[in-house]
Amino acid sequence: MRLTTENHRNAFGESSADDGLLPVAQHWIAGLIHHGSAVTALARPTLNCYPDSDNSSDLLNSWTTDSMDRTHRLQVHKSNTGVILTDRLPTLASNPYIVLGALIAAGLDGILNKLELNDQATVILRIPPTFCHALASLEEDKVFENLIGQKFVHRFALLKKEYELARLEKWRVETIGQDLLDFERSLYLTSL
Repeated sequence: MRLTTENHRNAFGESSADDGLLPVAQHWIAGLIHHGSAVTALARPTLNCYPDSDNSSDLLNSWTTDSMDRTHRLQVHKSNTGVILTDRLPTLASNPYIVLGALIAAGLDGILNKLELNDQATVILRIPPTFCHALASLEEDKVFENLIGQKFVHRFALLKKEYELARLEKWRVETIGQDLLDFERSLYLTSL
């Protein structure tokens, strides 16, 4: 992702020779990290976006300039065309328009409120490990909710709770010992 100015210049930085990130880029990234838990519900919007394993939350809600590091959510790349930001949070199950709107809202909040970016080595936050945690984070982040719309957040959360989470709980009670994959198939593949 790249943010451009009115005269089509890269607002994050123009060249790989820049020392550090421009303040706009720092505030933008700080906004993405600050609202990262809420954005997770929209960028990973289904139950099977959260693997049922111990390392499902290994993706850190932080940033790095090391392109080989696979544990950080946000990667900052400096090239001859300027600074580019890669967000590894969204999955293929997400709606790209909703995710893009959420990322823009989070980044703009960082710029407008001049949120401070922590040093990349000091951030130890992790993305929410389950969809329930991510959905709760979305509902609790009132600033983010106001940015993307209260009605949207309310309806999204209601739909996910009633259609997916309630059905999952019912299935778990009724089918003790069965594979979760069977439930996911019945929930998602029957509507295709």
